[in-house]
Amino acid sequence: MKSFYLIWLFGILTILLQSCSGSAGGVDVWEAVEKDNLKAIEQYVKAGGDVNCQSWDGVTPLLYALINRKRKSYEQLLKLGANPNIIADNVASMPHYNRSVMTDAASIKDTFWIKLALEHGGNPNLQIKSSNKVRNGSVFIYALSNDAFENIKLLVKYKLDLSQTDEHGKTPLVLAAHFARFDIVYFLLEAGANYKQKGTKDSESFIEFMRTRELGEYPDEETNQWLAKVFDWLKARGTRPKAQMEAANQL
Repeated sequence: MKSFYLIWLFGILTILLQSCSGSAGGVDVWEAVEKDNLKAIEQYVKAGGDVNCQSWDGVTPLLYALINRKRKSYEQLLKLGANPNIIADNVASMPHYNRSVMTDAASIKDTFWIKLALEHGGNPNLQIKSSNKVRNGSVFIYALSNDAFENIKLLVKYKLDLSQTDEHGKTPLVLAAHFARFDIVYFLLEAGANYKQKGTKDSESFIEFMRTRELGEYPDEETNQWLAKVFDWLKARGTRPKAQMEAANQL
């Protein structure tokens, strides 16, 4: 136990030594971000400060601006070259572990954050993967699980890989169907998602999942209406799930 503690302590000290102080040109970038002091942020960068430096917990100035909802600082940092794809992966025990600007921005319904990130090199296909599976996931699933449909539209606009699979083999199409977001399913189908893509050992295909759906099974009318539209879309392309044929004929 003692040796484990010493190893852990050594690891923490190493991280602290390697972390960025965020000071240059007489400017503390963390304080500048918090105060939305754009001139100070620019001064920091001009003095050679690393715009992508990571603090002891892996957070970059850009992620710090996002966490604290500092719009002006966020935009300024992106203009000065901040990378929205950096993952805070220093230590699993820290609260920001495995977070990135892309995943956090995608989870916020206000499109301001993800739109700016995408405009400045944000990767819509960024995936966070770790052996301990802490906060694993794609940018898409962060948007989907937070009901941020407008963000999903932006991800598709900026070339989201619609065939990308998560750690369980699920595509965006399958994930949206599992969330019963058939409005998003319909949008992805119209955007070119491969509805015939085969499943994996850990996940059924989209068609296989749709065969388990029944019209009228959801408590809200809107969901059932979008489900019917998805069935019609598939029917028009000759891929009508067999399990739905009888129910669909009753509409």
